[in-house]
Amino acid sequence: MRRYFAATTQRMEALAKQEIERFGAEKVNTSFRGVYFSCGTETLYKICYQSRLISRIFAPIYRFEAPDKDALYEGAMQVDWLRYFRHVDQTFAIDGNIYNSKINHSKYIALRVKDAVADWFRDRIGRRPYVETNNPDLRFHVHLRNDIATINFDVTNGTLQKRGYRSDSVEAPLSEHLAAACLDVSGWKGDVPFVDLMCGSGTFGIEAALLASQKPAGSFRKKWGFEQTPDFQPKLWRQVREAADAKIRSITAPIIGCDIDAAAVTAARQNARRAGFADAIEFRHSSFQDLQLPETPGVIFVNPPYGIRLGADIEEVALLYNKIGDFFKQKAQGWRAFVFTGNLDLVSAIRLKPSRRHIFYNGPLESRLLEYEIY
Repeated sequence: MRRYFAATTQRMEALAKQEIERFGAEKVNTSFRGVYFSCGTETLYKICYQSRLISRIFAPIYRFEAPDKDALYEGAMQVDWLRYFRHVDQTFAIDGNIYNSKINHSKYIALRVKDAVADWFRDRIGRRPYVETNNPDLRFHVHLRNDIATINFDVTNGTLQKRGYRSDSVEAPLSEHLAAACLDVSGWKGDVPFVDLMCGSGTFGIEAALLASQKPAGSFRKKWGFEQTPDFQPKLWRQVREAADAKIRSITAPIIGCDIDAAAVTAARQNARRAGFADAIEFRHSSFQDLQLPETPGVIFVNPPYGIRLGADIEEVALLYNKIGDFFKQKAQGWRAFVFTGNLDLVSAIRLKPSRRHIFYNGPLESRLLEYEIY
């Protein structure tokens, strides 16, 4: 059993903790923008393949004092890098971040550790691995806080929040794992209709389809960091994936998205096709005012503009929020509605009182998921 850190977005830590515990991890503790946990290899593979809420998983390698560049280099030289590299011909990348330390340039700490890795291999086998920043075999992360450095192995080899199904997007998309978190707190399980009133590139609808079908979020990913290490267990990894894939089920309730932007609807349909849900999600080119909801009440989601971009007409955006509230009152009796917004000043324009408010961060922007019971 080994200790790991699962990174996520601010205010999603508690949800990530619950998810990781469901997979069987132990000693799970929340931290700022992440969760520490312990588990064996099988559970780690399950989390990587099936988690919908975390963005990366790091395995701490070595922690040491690094008040200056020489101490940082010498600390990195203490790592047995052949525990992570299968051979010297593998490529690698290193990134870093800094908080309240004497060294104050994140690119410099990455460069210094990269030099240590190259020298470590050159000293032992006479050759060094090469850096590949765009698509490396292995990624490492250096975190320097209060002059204490921690070198981490990137288990997932990049972010998990980019599932791999979305290559076409419209302006200001919602990240996949944030959309999944919103669905989690809504309590929707795929048993009643799901409608997105402003679908954009289709993220809410596709994440709803993943949830309803129980299709693993990692099933689109082609490359993992742990696959490149000497202790990779391909048979176990295959068994974990096959067991998860065996639980995939048919979607029974309607999933519908609409948007007034034809380009957005086209992108949403293409993304749904890449995700394997071309026939499971209906994307319509229409305004939400013209949308006919299913007869059976279900859940409505909408992520309207926030009116904070340069040149935005805030009065026009407020009027849009008025229309959303009118739609709820006139056409959505018996439904539960969720509005995701990054502009709290516009909430009153909906002219309905939310029953619950959930705090999230959309990038650096503090946002709210507002829940409405429509009677």
